[in-house]
Amino acid sequence: MKSKLILCLAVILPIVWFASVLPTYGLSMEIPITPDSLGQGQCAFSISNNAVEDGVSFHVIITAKSSEIISNSTAGLSIVKHWANTNGSSSEITGVKPAAKITLEKNNQIETADFTVTRELLKNPDLYFVFTVQHYDTLNGRRIPASSADFYEIKLQDFLK
Repeated sequence: MKSKLILCLAVILPIVWFASVLPTYGLSMEIPITPDSLGQGQCAFSISNNAVEDGVSFHVIITAKSSEIISNSTAGLSIVKHWANTNGSSSEITGVKPAAKITLEKNNQIETADFTVTRELLKNPDLYFVFTVQHYDTLNGRRIPASSADFYEIKLQDFLK
């Protein structure tokens, strides 16, 4: 009887583990934000800029459409490359080195980001401001980060005055 119980647990426990872990592997989405589509996904964006002595300063307002912005959302300047392949398309997002200083202020449904980009860096057509919202799952009643996220991609050249 004891060996049947052990065998049963040996079969059932991996199934329970896979059932609880596999849902955390979700689909990440890249969401392009353009001057003509500022309200994509779960967020709406307002983007303004001004020429300054050492480049261009940007002010981005991010407003959640239906709920509070998730507290661990992040923002950064990245080089984003997109290309076609046999499976459709692929992309690569790489942070800018050295990392640009971005001031993020969070307040319930609204986040603001302020940053300055050098004129030299703005010449790169693959330069984007990327706002990332991490997805979450619930496991045993606890909220845990999933392995997927929404990447809101703003091509900065599209928003220059």
